[in-house]
Amino acid sequence: MGFKIINSYLLIILSAVFISCSDNYSPVEPDPEPDPEIPSVIAYASYESGIGQIWIMDEDGTNKEQLTFGEDNLWFPRISPDGMKIIYVNHGDGWIYMMDPDGSNNNRLTMGLESSWSPDGKK
Repeated sequence: MGFKIINSYLLIILSAVFISCSDNYSPVEPDPEPDPEIPSVIAYASYESGIGQIWIMDEDGTNKEQLTFGEDNLWFPRISPDGMKIIYVNHGDGWIYMMDPDGSNNNRLTMGLESSWSPDGKK
């Protein structure tokens, strides 16, 4: 089961956020149009459980579900264009991870502090 992207911006709910941007910061390109056949959800990072973890919810704010349960702060989740994967950044170890939309098959991909999908969702 996959999810469609309903917004080109990340929804991040944090109690306090400190972001510093350098002069070479470049914004991420907007996501492609969603497929109307795939359910609409929002992936977001939240401190609701006491530490930054990845959650999903329906676009109307209902049916919140925590997907990760680690000890590190996790940020910037991005749903793939086909809705079949979610990538996010682990602030504790500096790696980008990818998982299925139900939180399973969590795999470390590469080091980095920012992530995005290619328009075709293959990279």
